[in-house]
Amino acid sequence: MAEIKGILFDKDGTLVDFNATWLGVADFMAMDASEGDRWKADRLLAAAGYDFATKRFKPDSIFASGTNMDVVE
Repeated sequence: MAEIKGILFDKDGTLVDFNATWLGVADFMAMDASEGDRWKADRLLAAAGYDFATKRFKPDSIFASGTNMDVVE
């Protein structure tokens, strides 16, 4: 078995399309937190930095560039 030399995280989308990877997860989490209320879920997504006009998270949004704790707070 090969020894793991490191782990690469690419949360900001430099290597992998951030929105394609994380939008579904973010929407699922927002719907779960809002108990299925689409309006509330959309407000949570907006608070996390989702731009409904461009259908993408803003690059400097909490969800795209913040820590896990930033997202929780």
